[in-house]
Amino acid sequence: MGLALLTVGGCSITGPAASVPPPGNMVEGNRQSLLQPGPLRPVRLVRNPVAGDAQAIQDGKRLFNQFNCSGCHGAGGGAIGPALIDDQWIYGNSAANIFWSIIEGRPAGMPAFGGKISEDQTWKIAAFVRSIANLPEEVPTGEESRGESDVEKGKKVFLRGSCVMCHTVRGTVSLSRVGPDLTHFASRTRIAAGTLPNTRGNLAGWILNPQNLKPGTQMPATQLEGQELHALLTFLESLK
Repeated sequence: MGLALLTVGGCSITGPAASVPPPGNMVEGNRQSLLQPGPLRPVRLVRNPVAGDAQAIQDGKRLFNQFNCSGCHGAGGGAIGPALIDDQWIYGNSAANIFWSIIEGRPAGMPAFGGKISEDQTWKIAAFVRSIANLPEEVPTGEESRGESDVEKGKKVFLRGSCVMCHTVRGTVSLSRVGPDLTHFASRTRIAAGTLPNTRGNLAGWILNPQNLKPGTQMPATQLEGQELHALLTFLESLK
């Protein structure tokens, strides 16, 4: 099994770094570990604002070479780094997954470009990478077809967001063991380590602001839009 996305590798950065914001202005959200100084920060979900934009994809191709991504990934077929045109993506092939791989790096080779590349440039590279992998265009949860069930929509929210970084749901790509296994979540009568009844209202509050319900918990807050939250709740309630 080949390595999946280390996304935009390269051993050096070439070209101007104009308009790159200071590191403190970079978006955050793809938490890989609960180990961090100070209180846990809310997780921010991100989406590619230039998805499907032909000019952005062309710009992304130029940036892919300018930042020497091709030095490790070739033209997408892989070299020192993994291929970007197959179906082996350890860290996920969504635009958000690719974005975080670029910004934060990945173990064993992929450098972090946070603070060296602007958010706009990162999204353009992500759009280009998805284009050469021939991945279907992502559609926001609220705009998906009416024929798709709330459970299916909620599953996409779960798998595209930060939940997969901590939890396991067997039968999906979410296999992390940092937090509890949620495979049979709906069969539980209580949540938050037994402190709260497993109701839809408590679950919503636990996802959005766990510190308010159980101060000191390691569960991070997750920022979701209303439709995303309700879809996610429905998905979790389906895990019998």
